[in-house]
Amino acid sequence: MHDHPDRRSGQLDTRRACAVDLLDHVVLAILCSTLLYSVPFPQPSWLHRTEVTSTTEIDVTATIRTPRVSVCMPVYNALPLIESTIESVLAQTFTDFEILIRDDGSIDGTREWLEERYGGDPRFRLRYNSQNYDVGGQYNLLFHEARGDYILKLDADDIILPNLLARLVAQAERLDADFVGAAYEWLDMTDGSQRRPASQEELMDGLLEDAARAILIDNPYSLCFSIWRRSLLPAIERDGQYVLHTETCDWEAQLRMALAGARFATVTDVLGLYRLHGHNRSSRPQRQLRSVVRDTLPYWFERLELAVGKATLGDFIKRLLAQYLRGLVRGRSALDREILIAFARLLGRRPRRPDRCIDGMWRRDLIVPPSGYDSPFSQRS
Repeated sequence: MHDHPDRRSGQLDTRRACAVDLLDHVVLAILCSTLLYSVPFPQPSWLHRTEVTSTTEIDVTATIRTPRVSVCMPVYNALPLIESTIESVLAQTFTDFEILIRDDGSIDGTREWLEERYGGDPRFRLRYNSQNYDVGGQYNLLFHEARGDYILKLDADDIILPNLLARLVAQAERLDADFVGAAYEWLDMTDGSQRRPASQEELMDGLLEDAARAILIDNPYSLCFSIWRRSLLPAIERDGQYVLHTETCDWEAQLRMALAGARFATVTDVLGLYRLHGHNRSSRPQRQLRSVVRDTLPYWFERLELAVGKATLGDFIKRLLAQYLRGLVRGRSALDREILIAFARLLGRRPRRPDRCIDGMWRRDLIVPPSGYDSPFSQRS
């Protein structure tokens, strides 16, 4: 049985109408697609998604940001002062930094406080020692782990002003300096008074002349308010370490840099506050003197003679001895046989190198590494 002609005509008209509608949709889709790809507005991610296959190489190191500055902070029983110290770093106008904190076995809750407060902050890298390594050991580990172009070693009880990093980095770049130190003031925690160290009175803004002599005799900088290039590390390493384990490792680290030929520069504006609270290492002058004449000067004696001259080094040692003897007469110093023997050896130009050598210079009365200790420095690539 055949369809009626009128029915066949109606079906044909319906098919034609559907075809026209389909053609209209295709044309509309093409126009929309053309506009979508030609108009400069943000496209959804699915339009430019990259298909990752098994042969695609992914640079995972590209996701690890290298900061301009590594703020290295050795910590031990630092509550409550550490909070304001960290906040002074976070308040910096120069923000391209990481904060690398290494806790040396605190027992006052410092570790727990750090984890709770900053454990999830990507700017922080928190490290914890299983035992106490003392200040020198902390420095060595922190410097080894730093990633920044510059290093700022900041103690957990000091304050840096908001523009310190910006000023020091700018000065380093402008003068092509390896080390830039800022002026600072002592802040007495008992009465709130501030005063500037006498060693900074003659500092001039700009490059420091005869750095080895200036660091040895005047000690004008604090490592806490100075930045230095991480590229100096290979030049200052000796016996597998970057600093000795002594009471004066800040000063000794600067001596290393000066003897390595680093260019020192100064910013004479006060950019830091060194808080005095009775527990600072600087409040133990006799222990510091013992460290200088028994450890640091014997360790660098030959290099210092070449850098500053025998006469200058000899005069410096005699001046230290005179200060110590005046302290004895006035009752400010105690008689220390070890200090007197060290002076005699230095003045006789027969210094004895520090007497404990285990994987570098480890002082027996400061820190001895545990049995089987594996130094990260001796195997550094």
